[in-house]
Amino acid sequence: MPHFANRLENSTCTIIADGMNLCLTEKDRFVPDMMVVCDRDKIRNDGVHGAPDLVVEVLFPRTAYRDWGYRMELYAKGGVREYWLVSPAEESVEVYLPEEGRFALRDV
Repeated sequence: MPHFANRLENSTCTIIADGMNLCLTEKDRFVPDMMVVCDRDKIRNDGVHGAPDLVVEVLFPRTAYRDWGYRMELYAKGGVREYWLVSPAEESVEVYLPEEGRFALRDV
C-alpha cells in the first residue's frame, strides 16, 4: 500500500484496506480487499456508501469466480470507476474500466 499512499499523498482520496463494508445498494454489501474513495462523504462509521473510485480484489481459488463474475457485474452497475483483479498465482494485475455499463479489460 505504500505505492498507493505515495500517489495519493496530496489528494482527497483515502485508501481503505480489507475489513470495511462497501454498501452499493441496500442489498448489495461487500468487503473488498482494498478500496480508494475520493469523496470522503461516502465514508461513514458502518462502511462506504456508494461507489468507490477503485476496488481491488485479490483472487484466491475459492473466491475467484465471485470476483470475476458477480462482483464485477455489480461494481460496474454500481458506478465503480476502476476495478483491479490481483492474481498472486499468476503474478498479475488485471485493470478494468467501465465501458457501456460493463467493465472492459484495459491492461494486464
